[in-house]
Parts: sequence; C-alpha cells; structure tokens
Amino acid sequence: MSQTHGLDRIADVIELKASTPDRYVEKYGHRAAEFLKELPWIFRLCRRAAFDLALPQECRHMCSLVVLYVAEHRDFLGDDIESEVGLIDDVWVAFRAVQYLGHHTSRATLAAHWKGPTPYDVMAGLAENLDYLAEHVPSKVLEAAQAYLGIVDAAGPA
Repeated sequence: MSQTHGLDRIADVIELKASTPDRYVEKYGHRAAEFLKELPWIFRLCRRAAFDLALPQECRHMCSLVVLYVAEHRDFLGDDIESEVGLIDDVWVAFRAVQYLGHHTSRATLAAHWKGPTPYDVMAGLAENLDYLAEHVPSKVLEAAQAYLGIVDAAGPA
C-alpha cells in the first residue's frame, strides 16, 4: 500500500478545484483560469525545487514560501475550502515566484522539475503576464503577498 504525502494531497485538491473553475471564470475571466490550471503544477515544482541543493539558496527559499503560502488556507486573502475563487492570491504568489526563479536560475534546471501537462516554456510565458493577475488581487492583499515574498514591487526582488 502506497502512502500519499500530505503535500501531494494538497496539490490534488488544488488540481480538482482548477478542473472546474466556473466561479473563478465568472469572477476573474477565462484568462485567469489559464493561470489557475497551472497552480497545482507550480506547487509541485516548488515542492521539488525547494530540496534541490543545486539551486541557489534564495531560490529554494522562494520555493518554500510558495509551498507554505499555497498550502495554508488562512493566507492573506483566505481560501474558501469549497471554491476556487479565493485562490487568486495563491495564483499570483506562485506565478510571481516563477518569474523570480526564471531570473535567478537556469531554464533547464526549472524545466527538469516541471511535470505539468503544459510545456514549461508556455507556463513560464504566463508569468510574463503577471500584471493581469495583479489587477484581480485586492491591493492590500497584493502588498502583503509582495512583502511575504520579499518583493518591493511587482517588477523585481527586494
């Protein structure tokens, strides 16, 4: 009998929410749903990369922050356990980390950790449209998420 790791279960729950994003689409639009469907895969990428000692320490720390933020239901916005709507800040945090990682480590290293169905480059390309997501995150939540990640503004690290 195989045992499922607790973080795998969290990723599975997020994946289930992302597979039926009706309320998310209604509130944030179809484009935001494209970001949402990558969240469980970014979560898994960060979980693996956080333990990759070949990555710079700052990148491993960023990955750890993402895993903790996404796993916690009572974050700055708060996730409705029954709905995907409260995940907009989690999606922003995850994609901001992808953007950060893309600037601080090699594409090949990150792609090696990527196991999602979308090609890595397509997913990473979504991170370049982070401003679209930021428009949907309440400003106080966005400021808190930036501070949590150690980011001065949406464009760069502290």
